[in-house]
Formats: sequence, C-alpha cells, structure tokens
Amino acid sequence: MRKILSVCWPWDHGRFTQKQVVERALDLGASELCIRTPSRTALYAAAWHDQLALLAQDAGIDLSIWPVVALEQPEKEASAIQEAIARYMPTRVVLDAEIKPWIVNLPRFLLAIGRLSVPVGLGSFRRANLHPEMRWQTWWTAKAQTGEFILDFVAMQLYPIGWLKPTNWATQTELDVNSHEAELQKAGRTGLPWLPWMPAFIGGTYEGQKTPWIPTAEGVATQIAFLQKRLGERLLGLNWWSLDQNLVDIPGLYAYVKSLPGEPSGPVPLTLEQRVSHVETEARAHGWSL
Repeated sequence: MRKILSVCWPWDHGRFTQKQVVERALDLGASELCIRTPSRTALYAAAWHDQLALLAQDAGIDLSIWPVVALEQPEKEASAIQEAIARYMPTRVVLDAEIKPWIVNLPRFLLAIGRLSVPVGLGSFRRANLHPEMRWQTWWTAKAQTGEFILDFVAMQLYPIGWLKPTNWATQTELDVNSHEAELQKAGRTGLPWLPWMPAFIGGTYEGQKTPWIPTAEGVATQIAFLQKRLGERLLGLNWWSLDQNLVDIPGLYAYVKSLPGEPSGPVPLTLEQRVSHVETEARAHGWSL
C-alpha cells in the first residue's frame, strides 16, 4: 500500500527543517509527503514548501497537497489550489473540508475548481452521519462541465480519539467507514478507492483520563486489519497525520509505521536542476515571489 506522511509545518510550529522532514520520511520508507498548502485563498509558506519539494522529489519522494477548504471565498480558494498544483506538481490533492459556516458556497467552489489535472480526494469528518450539514451528496455527485466527476477517492480522517482499547478502535472505525460508504452508495459511487488519514498525534484528555490520548501501534493495527478486510483492493494506502506533529514522539507507533510495507514512488523524480527550473518558470509566468 501507499505509505504517505502528512506534514503540517509550518501551520502549527516550526519544529523541523525541510532536510529533517525528508530524512525522517526516508527512514520511515514513505513514498509520498502530503503538504498543507494552500491555506484558504493563498499558498501557505510557499518558500518553505518550495525547498521541501526540491529536497523530497530529489530524494525520490512524491508530493501531494492538502488544501484547507473553508468556502468563505470559494473562487479564490479554487484558484489557490490550481496555483499550488502548477507550482508543486503533486500526485494528488486532498481537500481538507471541515469548516461549516460557509457550506452554502459549496456549489460555487465545485464549479470554480472543476476537473483538476490530478486525482482529488475528500478529507473531512470521520463519520458522515454525524455531520449531515457537510452536504456529502453535493460533494460526491458534483461533476465538471466536461461531465467528469470532481472527486476521485475517499480520504476521511479516521481518528478514534479518546478510545483506549484496540477493540473499540476497530468498532469506531467500522462505524466511520460504513457511514461514508452509505453516502457513496446513495451517490451511486460505491467503487471509489480509499486513502484515509490515520492517527499519529497526541490528543487531549477524554472521558476522565488524566493523561492525553496517544495512539498506539496495537490500536492502529486493529484499524488497518478492519480496513483491509472491509475495503480490500480499494484501500490504496494510509496517510499518517502528522510526521512533524507527534509521530516522532510516539516511539512504538513510529516503529510500527516504519515496519509497514510501502510501495515505491511513481515516476522517476526530477533532478534538482529541473525542479528549480520548473519553479522559476512558474514563478515568472504567475508573478510569484520566491
């Protein structure tokens, strides 16, 4: 399966350099880094991510992007995503759609973004039936003017936060997956592949706990076993959130993720010179500052 590592930097903190991110991705055997840009209407930390893209692709690691979709300014958000695709040449895009107040603007966003040049997934709340206000059917049935569907895969955030026993993790994951599968069935798209986010972070305290919730290797193993049984070949891979947040602080989980087999990256990566030339060309064409 595809082994993907999400990178929040510098959204939350400036913990690692780009070189350190790539070194840890290589140590974990990752085939892809998923970077958090753009942030709503503009690229986020473009200069930092430019350097990360250079180092990652030179190391043979693919890139994907996960834009925050707030829908407050839908046309500008769509434009920023298109700019990020031109700049970073990602293998895929995962739309991180969680903010609800402007969901009324969803049709405008979908019309503006259209059919992108790479596969697009929807990453959002872990259980659909708890968030009907997200208008799941609008997402899954939306088509571009060409008649093609806008979304290609499922990338929901399967975080069983607060549950301690691995058996409970499996139960919660089953409820989550079945909930989204029901939405796909209503949309007539039951064959869509999955590439979900998995928990690799330290959460708050829950249900009277005195210490923060920490995902365990045993817990995620039960999740993966269920996902493989439930989805079969539709489970394309797993996206671990987040490399630079807490994954390195959870030794048992880090070792477990490292032990998981991962498929090689896709096409032969660009050389450093080719990547620099591409970024400079795009910058001149679009008036970006480097």
